[in-house]
Amino acid sequence: KGLVETDGVVEGCWIDAADPTPEEASRLSEELGIPRDFVADALDPGQVSLIEKEGGLLLVLVHVPYFDGTATKPPYLTAPVGIAVGDHWVATICRIEHELLRQLPHERERELDTTEPTRLLLVALWSVANMYLRRLGEIDAIVERLEGRLQGSLRNREVLELLRYQKSLVHFTNSLRGNELILESLRQGDLVSMAEPEQRLLDDVIIEHRQAIGRVEVAGTILSNMMDAFASIISNNLNTVMKFLTSMTIVLIIPTVLATFYGMNVPVPFQHDPWAFAGIVALSLLCALIVALIFWKKDWL
Repeated sequence: KGLVETDGVVEGCWIDAADPTPEEASRLSEELGIPRDFVADALDPGQVSLIEKEGGLLLVLVHVPYFDGTATKPPYLTAPVGIAVGDHWVATICRIEHELLRQLPHERERELDTTEPTRLLLVALWSVANMYLRRLGEIDAIVERLEGRLQGSLRNREVLELLRYQKSLVHFTNSLRGNELILESLRQGDLVSMAEPEQRLLDDVIIEHRQAIGRVEVAGTILSNMMDAFASIISNNLNTVMKFLTSMTIVLIIPTVLATFYGMNVPVPFQHDPWAFAGIVALSLLCALIVALIFWKKDWL
């Protein structure tokens, strides 16, 4: 009915090593028999997914998503999590604090049983797919906010923001593909034998991962198309501004030309007329207004 923290390794326990110290990593190898190279792989951010059996332990390495901060490129990345399955315990090793098995939705919470390591592994893998879907929802919400800012934008900053999140989706897709290979290896049954309930649970996990892959790929395609569309929108917005400024320059240059003619130090018409200045100003405004109306009808203003 839930998880209870223990002081040591007991039967049916889940050992969670998040960013372990060298001493803690050595303890994992000495007390649990987890190979040192597997512990090192779990802490290596560039390690690919893998599954193997060594010394009676089933060793699985999958990637989970995490938020790495708004100032980084990209903001969402993936990190490897090593899952070592013993006869009576399960250990997870990762260089970051992860959500694995901590935020299980209710439909899988009843299947969380640490006394059945194989079932616990499958529930953990189901949780991995769910983590990707939650992170994808966060990215979708951020992209929607950026979309609202892009409507009237003249800069590339918002498009560059979208590019960062597109890179995150590429990381998600590659990691999910690697995790899917692990699930296919489990389905073959060469490394671990499963009863019928575990086999059904594995099928559910595979379906969940495939759905996550599909949603991430669709989101990536939409984001890519959106970037192309908004790049054109920014260009059009800039063209609209330049068109307006050019039209206003032409409208304002008419009074400037008239003022230039009547500002010369030579005899000009009406120079002795007391109403000359008012007439010139009125004529300048009338000409500018006529040109502005012409531009407005042509949708240049």
